[in-house]
Amino acid sequence: MESRPKPKDVVSELLKIDDEIFRLIGNFGSCGNFIKTFFLARKLRDLKNRRDAIIESV
Repeated sequence: MESRPKPKDVVSELLKIDDEIFRLIGNFGSCGNFIKTFFLARKLRDLKNRRDAIIESV
């Protein structure tokens, strides 16, 4: 039987990911640099994928 994560742990992890997403967007500001934009988009995509995987596991 597959063990499921505790709801408290899932919510905590999702909140951490959401905080990181908002922090990254807030830090983006007016950088306007293509390289920074590219890395920001990649990091946000990775966080979204991690978030989706956590939600699917529940």
